Amino acid sequence: MARMTALYRNFAESDAPAVAALVSRLYPDRAVSATELLNADRDQQNAGSRHARFLALAPGGELAGFSAYDQSLGQFHPRRFRLEVIVAPEWRQQGIGAALYAWAETQLLTVNALTVRSNVSEDDEAAQRFARQRGFAEERRTWVSSLDVTHFDAAPYAGLEARLLAGGVQLLSAADLARQHPHDWQARLHALFSEVRLDVPRSDPATPISLSQYREWILEDPGFLPEAFILARTQGGELVGQSDLYRSQNSPDLFIGLTGVQRAWRGLGLATALKLRGVRYAQAQGVARIWTDNESSNAPMLRVNERLGFVREPARLSVVRHWPEV
Repeated sequence: MARMTALYRNFAESDAPAVAALVSRLYPDRAVSATELLNADRDQQNAGSRHARFLALAPGGELAGFSAYDQSLGQFHPRRFRLEVIVAPEWRQQGIGAALYAWAETQLLTVNALTVRSNVSEDDEAAQRFARQRGFAEERRTWVSSLDVTHFDAAPYAGLEARLLAGGVQLLSAADLARQHPHDWQARLHALFSEVRLDVPRSDPATPISLSQYREWILEDPGFLPEAFILARTQGGELVGQSDLYRSQNSPDLFIGLTGVQRAWRGLGLATALKLRGVRYAQAQGVARIWTDNESSNAPMLRVNERLGFVREPARLSVVRHWPEV
């Protein structure tokens, strides 16, 4: 059978609904709305990141697939990039993925890239083969885990918050913090974030995120939920832990972003208590499922999730291609 002749062109803002719909259809855990997609693009633009998206259109004008590259804002390096190539199942085996990747490779070589990283699912052998054929090799694994909160049993944890409070730690939300400290609540959140994020496993070293960037990328994100951004605070007023839930406009589920506790306060059950508050929030909102992802080497957080009943889904393989340094 003859291959389909696709039309290829650069992305325009008017394409955002189609791109968001394709991502959300194929990868529900990455569901995104057009507004959220464009917001992320603006974050990249404002940070000075190199980023672009290239589309493949079927003869009738339907979006058949796209490729996109950008740079990680939290571990920025001018010559390290991220890449995704997505083709709708009904248009695969037509050479579209190869053409989309070839465009991205040309773009990355033009800017003298050192590395490019992408993700493939461990249960998608075709995608893994596609990556291997283009020089990618597995670097690490991340597990997506989900929890059905409609059947969650909180009884085993009934006394946890009371014990923490007796030990001098209370839980509150970012909304509570904003009401109590209207002039500097954002700076307080940023200070906590800047510390606990350093212990998150990552492929490249973390780079500083300023207060203004934190405000733009997190607090002004369309999915930010102040009541679901749970914090741990000492009697002296120091924030020592966080676990934040977000909602995509294109998904009924909630996503746990960063759960982190200052080193001196670990081992007390704070991470568990923070996540339990998130479960209660989801239940109160009628949300059936919350999910998160964790790097495979993050054993402490994986244990917390497993005890709470999170169920692992197929791993995401982080694959990387290196080019010689010149």
